[in-house]
Amino acid sequence: MKSRAAVAFDPMTAHVLSLRQFSKGVDLMHAGQSIRSVMLF
Repeated sequence: MKSRAAVAFDPMTAHVLSLRQFSKGVDLMHAGQSIRSVMLF
């Protein structure tokens, strides 16, 4: 029987942005201020 390992995304998430803030997320990545962001829609 295989078990699933849970992945904790909170420590790996730099920003949580709405879909309307997509451009801001791209700007943050280009500026080197964010590597991983979560987009909520």
